[in-house]
Amino acid sequence: MSFMGEPFCKEFEPHMQMTLDYIKQFPQHTIMMLTKQPQNLAKWSPFPDNCFIGVSATNAKMAEEAGFWLWEIKAKVKFISFEPLLESIPVHFSDYLSDDVQGISWVILGQQTPIRKATMPRISWIQEIVEAADKAGVRVFLKDNLDKLLHHRWQDNVWGKLFRNEEESLRQEFPLTK
Repeated sequence: MSFMGEPFCKEFEPHMQMTLDYIKQFPQHTIMMLTKQPQNLAKWSPFPDNCFIGVSATNAKMAEEAGFWLWEIKAKVKFISFEPLLESIPVHFSDYLSDDVQGISWVILGQQTPIRKATMPRISWIQEIVEAADKAGVRVFLKDNLDKLLHHRWQDNVWGKLFRNEEESLRQEFPLTK
């Protein structure tokens, strides 16, 4: 089952408690909720253990807001989805990254779909986030639509280890659940 829409908007609010109660009934399933309205998350915290909570961020301001609001809630997995990544994310963003339950434990990076040159992220922006995540012990998921952009960097040993796994596939890690 999938639902597409903004789960934390004002219009969906009357249904949110019912949705969270329903999610709790099926602990064998993992539900990922992604929002562009992180300021609305706190009223629903704590979230069920099988509910991963994420915030979309395309720029530095959104990333900082995402980190702040995610830091304030309780969820087993908290993540930021950088899709599309439209600018460099400042180093202090890494303050929110942590492999404990308080901080962000997963980052997802990708290009806008459909792929357009105008919204293509710079490799250095991806590198900054991946390196900050690695330093904090945070899992990284690079979406398939980054494959061609990162392809010419595979041969470089440093970049290869940063963006590829042992099988030489694009790095697509999932969060550890404790």
